[in-house]
Amino acid sequence: NTKKLIKVIKTTTMASNKLDKKNAPGVQDGNCIFPFKTKGKVHYDCVPSGNPSWRNWCATSIHESGPRKGYYKTFGYCLEEGKVRTKQLDVSPPSKDESKDESKDIPENKIPVEVIYADNYDKNDKHRRFKSLKAGKCIFPFKFKNEYYSECLMGPDGEWCATNVDDKTKEMKNWGFCLPPGELPKPAPTSSRIGKSKKKLVIISPWISEFMNDNNFSIIKTKPNGNCFFECIQKSMGISIDKLRSICSNHVTNDVFIMYNNMYQDLLKEQRDFSKMDISNNELLNSVIGKYTIHEVAFMKDVNDILELKEKIKSSDYWADEWSISIIEKELNIKVCIFNKYEFDRDRPNGVINCGGDIIDSQQQYTKCTKCDLSYEQLQDNKSKNKCQLDGGDHNWVDINTTKDVDFKPNHYVMVSYNGVHYDLITYKKNKKVTKLPEAVFKLFYQKCVKEKNFKGLFSKIKEFREYNE
Repeated sequence: NTKKLIKVIKTTTMASNKLDKKNAPGVQDGNCIFPFKTKGKVHYDCVPSGNPSWRNWCATSIHESGPRKGYYKTFGYCLEEGKVRTKQLDVSPPSKDESKDESKDIPENKIPVEVIYADNYDKNDKHRRFKSLKAGKCIFPFKFKNEYYSECLMGPDGEWCATNVDDKTKEMKNWGFCLPPGELPKPAPTSSRIGKSKKKLVIISPWISEFMNDNNFSIIKTKPNGNCFFECIQKSMGISIDKLRSICSNHVTNDVFIMYNNMYQDLLKEQRDFSKMDISNNELLNSVIGKYTIHEVAFMKDVNDILELKEKIKSSDYWADEWSISIIEKELNIKVCIFNKYEFDRDRPNGVINCGGDIIDSQQQYTKCTKCDLSYEQLQDNKSKNKCQLDGGDHNWVDINTTKDVDFKPNHYVMVSYNGVHYDLITYKKNKKVTKLPEAVFKLFYQKCVKEKNFKGLFSKIKEFREYNE
């Protein structure tokens, strides 16, 4: 028998000493499994993370069979050298019979290794049915959120690439999950037909109906471009997209420009640091400042001052974010209720309700609660928040200077579905906006955004939520 030294490395869910990723998709602690595959390469040691301040990572489980055999299934962050152990194992060369058995796992339909294909199966071999998902040959380079890529990108459900692009701009139209080099796409699962009809009977129930357990909820799709949130408001409130963008543009101040510019510059610096470490482009997706990635502030690429930012926000290059949504809520006197489809698709129901941001108002710094005698600004600080014994709905917001109650009284509620990159409009009994939330929806947002002492969001400033008694 041949002797071979095998590293035994323990992992943790802590990406760094301060950041625990235990709830992130695919993260699972345990012993490293070597070798493991990713991006068509075989690794015998921990590999660098996308963020230089995070620990290296390795596979903690791998696919045992199928086209992704050997590829990592879950991963953990490698612990320091002091916690690494090495043991000696007996590794015998495969016998002739074993070699024959292993060859059975090789798919018959092979293609040249330099060609990469994509299909509709995610990293867990689950067949997905997104509208923009399309199996086929990966097309490089392709454009995504104003950036060009020449390799598969890492996403929450596996690596992906464009399978259909605009002929002139190379903008991604369709995409698929990247297969290992040399593999062809698998066919979609077969389904039975009804009667003698040649057409398949497909009944699609909106995800929000399933989540709410109520068929009165439905979804109106918006176009897959940078206007999707503004289109939701257009469809519900009857205000043009250009008008909505102008409202946001008119609220740009020097502080807003500095905020976006600082985030963009910080993310660019991270990218430059990564390039020195010889890190591939798709790992740059892990570059995050606060809640933002480089894609979400890519519109700042050619923006040098406030006037240019004002013009950029009027274009579809700028996608609505927490700042612009807060502006729209204030100016139209509405409250947007966001349901997170991304969390629903990953069986995390507790994350579906999104409390949203706060109204951006210079008077906010003068707002305080008369009961706990803490300002709104103090309640955003965890140390001060811990001193407050009140539930979120028990606060009595007043203006420090005038002692007048600070209430937010929306005329309408607009419900939207958000999957991480795209917004669609949610209707209830065919209504695109409501003056009063359905009771089940009201209770969900009360529980998450008010009762659980969540001081982020406008719901605790709405009288109906504050005074609600279960």
